[in-house]
Amino acid sequence: MPNSKPVKVALSWLQIVLLPMLYMWSAGIQWSVGLVATLLFALSLAGARSGENLNWWLIAATVFGVVAASVQWWLLPVILAQVVYGALINSQKLSQPLEITLWTISVFFAQMVVLYQLMHGTTWQLLLLLAVLLLPQIVSVWADRLPLWLGLLLLVVIAVVGYFSGQLTLIAAGALVVINAATSTRVVKINASLQALASVLIGVIFILSRLHG
Repeated sequence: MPNSKPVKVALSWLQIVLLPMLYMWSAGIQWSVGLVATLLFALSLAGARSGENLNWWLIAATVFGVVAASVQWWLLPVILAQVVYGALINSQKLSQPLEITLWTISVFFAQMVVLYQLMHGTTWQLLLLLAVLLLPQIVSVWADRLPLWLGLLLLVVIAVVGYFSGQLTLIAAGALVVINAATSTRVVKINASLQALASVLIGVIFILSRLHG
């Protein structure tokens, strides 16, 4: 899969926003300046990941983040921490597994911000769901440095936790294991765009399985 910077930025943005937007779609999305600013904040974080024009992307993330937090001021520390975190990880020369791991952590908090804007609140169940959907990606990118049995065991354990906690359907749990195993560094060469695409696909499968039971 091409690992060009525009593709990487687009998929990284979708990795943040698509799941929260689809999650709330059936309940109806109330568009507002704050929500649009939040989506642009997420785009700025994804843009900063490209490493090009880093300062401009970070400035944009700060501006959009402040606007996004104007109706939910408690989000401002989280948003500003995201900007600082983005500056730190994108200004360093990191190995691809480490960069993807650190980006996945950023995605968790960015998705939390998007969900809070959509729902005007959040729950521990939603935070658990985000963690269950994202943690396997970290296992996937370090798979070639783990014993095969341990990598598979970690994926299965996360999926089982997601299923028995009521966050995942059986189909979504299976997809979580299969897609992350298939895109792991034991199977394919590490690729940030591919990892982001895998995360997006898992999110879509989760939503579809939730809609159809």
